[in-house]
Amino acid sequence: MKLAKKQVIIIFVLLLLALTLPLPLFLVSQRQEIRKEVEEGSIPREILVLDLRYFPPDPSNPEKLNKNIVGEDLPGEVYIRDVRNRVETIENELIYNLERGSAYHQYKDNNSRPVLRYRILEKKEFLRPILRTDNPEWNFNPDHLNELRSLNICDYVERKGVKEVWIWMYHYTPDLNGDGRPDKDPNRYFVGPVESNMAGPFGDISNSERFNDDLPVCSKTYTVYEYNYGRWIGEALEDHGHQIEAVFSYVDSDIWGRFVGGSTEPFACGNVHCPPNVMFDCPNHQYDWHNERKVLSYCEDWKPEGGETKEVNCHTWAKGNCVVDGEIGYKVWWMQNIPQNWWVYFSDFDWAMTVRWGLRHPSIPFPSPTPLLTPTFSSTPSPVPTLACAGDGDLNLDGRVSEIDIMIVLINWSPNGPVPTPRTGYCSADLT
Repeated sequence: MKLAKKQVIIIFVLLLLALTLPLPLFLVSQRQEIRKEVEEGSIPREILVLDLRYFPPDPSNPEKLNKNIVGEDLPGEVYIRDVRNRVETIENELIYNLERGSAYHQYKDNNSRPVLRYRILEKKEFLRPILRTDNPEWNFNPDHLNELRSLNICDYVERKGVKEVWIWMYHYTPDLNGDGRPDKDPNRYFVGPVESNMAGPFGDISNSERFNDDLPVCSKTYTVYEYNYGRWIGEALEDHGHQIEAVFSYVDSDIWGRFVGGSTEPFACGNVHCPPNVMFDCPNHQYDWHNERKVLSYCEDWKPEGGETKEVNCHTWAKGNCVVDGEIGYKVWWMQNIPQNWWVYFSDFDWAMTVRWGLRHPSIPFPSPTPLLTPTFSSTPSPVPTLACAGDGDLNLDGRVSEIDIMIVLINWSPNGPVPTPRTGYCSADLT
């Protein structure tokens, strides 16, 4: 029997619905699982790392490092094999401390487990200087744009799941003529530090100059960390600490400012350079992780509105000799006071930015807007539906309201409350 054109269309629509309806259900289930894992910190999130190492050899003895390039952070004659072993040691300790830094309050809760796990996907070694940019705006920075482009970094990021690139190199920018600027000497190869850098669909949120064209931009976000192998574990941890500050201050400068705290007692948690007991005069006490001055701080019970105070000083985090253990001990203690469900910005930055996860604390519910609005389509036909929100509804920050924003709301919607959208208002969906 020959079917009428109208019947064919109806059958086609029914088949299409049968195929597509399971997708939103799957996405809802998937989002709920991710939300549960992030809130509870129930499983560790793996961060895949691409490891790059640059060891420029001495022309007169290729087994040694070229000191005209790498500088004097490693004094005397330095063999590449020794620096290679040094990098392995620093990297293993860095991974250990980053992971335990993501274990909320582990210093007082032995059952607390890290929510981040780091795995080196691949290591690449280069027996040459790292490329240096000739762009005067970038000064003497390494040319990561062309280094990473030559490695097809977007294949690593988009297909292999790399989220971070760790670059082991050297930082050497001496001022030879005393004019306050690094000097370019054709017989030497100076290069300055960019401790962290970022590229991806949400731009560059990092401890860098935030140029938009100094890294290859892929469809997913990745972060680049530079380490000076002439320094040690504390400096490597500091690179990550400043990236934490850059990301969280961007996500919610108010909440992050409360975590850092001010210059009067009782103190909050301080920042990477200044622990709570020197926040009263931070500019003059930077890097003073070894200070024995006692102050009242609520960092170990931090909430946005405050918390229970206790006396803290360097022995709070060093647990032993403040001179020996103060720097690394403080940075790990500081990280362990960061609420677990904030770390999703490092395990899955793009997801957290897309749904505007925000800086949440398990004990503090997010405010509910008034009135509570529900997502609706416009009453007039349009190829792009509009979203009714208390703000402009641009949930993924692409500059427009589109089907993507509708999908974000539908996937994450629950009757319990709204999704906070700090810069553009609220829509009726819930992630809490």
